[in-house]
Parts: sequence; structure tokens; C-alpha cells
Amino acid sequence: MYSITYSFPGYREAIGYPRPSIQNIVRGADSGNTDWDQVDEHTIRYHITELIETPTDITASVCDDIVYTETITNDRITRHGISWTASLHNTADTPGLPGIADTDRANHDPRARRTPDWNVFGTWRITRLLPQGLNTEKHVAEPACTAWWLANHPDTLEVGGNTTFRAAGVVPGTPRAPQFPEWIGPVGGR
Repeated sequence: MYSITYSFPGYREAIGYPRPSIQNIVRGADSGNTDWDQVDEHTIRYHITELIETPTDITASVCDDIVYTETITNDRITRHGISWTASLHNTADTPGLPGIADTDRANHDPRARRTPDWNVFGTWRITRLLPQGLNTEKHVAEPACTAWWLANHPDTLEVGGNTTFRAAGVVPGTPRAPQFPEWIGPVGGR
């Protein structure tokens, strides 16, 4: 919401992609209006379906799902979400400071910030951030994401290549969910 630099300090350094085209995307997104403080009226939910950890690497399979607060009318079927593969590599010998756990999704922690003011990546670098569902002919959503979307959306019309769609027509709004987990600083300072 506030550009890559201001919403996620450390992201530009952590992106870790060798391809210049990705850097162009990062620069383009970061050059937006950083003073924009409007909050979009939607909730993006994420669901981790698989997590693989080694002492220096983490890879996660993640599903996303956007739910809007206002009732909308679609003139065509729309996708519920896409699945992602995200990989991180630690460039240091230690994992860094752990975050303070946010254990109460229903209530706001007074220590929390809307956007962090510390480098949230530390010594970790993003080595892969691949949307698997952008090209339904080559990349299909994971079956675990399909199961999650079907559980969240009983109105599902069609399932194709493990990707689910909602029918055209009226989609009722859902109240915006609180941000969880909130941005609470790392244990022991920043």
C-alpha cells in the first residue's frame, strides 16, 4: 500500500532475482506515490499448504484469496485466487532475531504497527517467488489450494486445472478482517 520500500523495508535488498526484468518491476512498483494512505476495502487471505525448511532455506507453497467488502457484480466467472511458491535463503550463519508472536487474531496488540519500520528480511534473500496459476495451460494451482478455495467458497461454479472460479453475478461483500499477524517488532530490538 505504501510502495515496496515503505511497506516492506528490506524487500528491495532481499528480492535476490538475477533477472533484470524483475528489478524493473520492483523499481516500477517502488516509484509509486508513497504518501498514498488510502486503505483498499478488501481482505487478502493466505494459506500455507506446505513448508520445507533446512538450516539455510525455507520454501513455502501458499494460496491467496481476495475477499471484497463491497458487493460486486461480475459479468463473467472470476478466479478465487492463485497459488505461489516462495523460497528464502539465509546469507548469514544465524537466522536473525525472531518476531514477537501474535497469538490473538481477534484483538489489536498495542505494540503493532500498520507497516514495519525495520528490515523485515534481515539476512534472508528471496530466491523464488513464482505464481503458479497465472498461465492455466502451463501452471496449475496446487490441489491443496483447490481444497481450501472450495471450503471457503461453497458457491464455486467450476474447477479447472485445480483452479476454482465463482459464478458470474452478484458477489456479496464481506467485512474487512483485521490484519493478522500484525507487524510486531523482533524480540530484542530492531
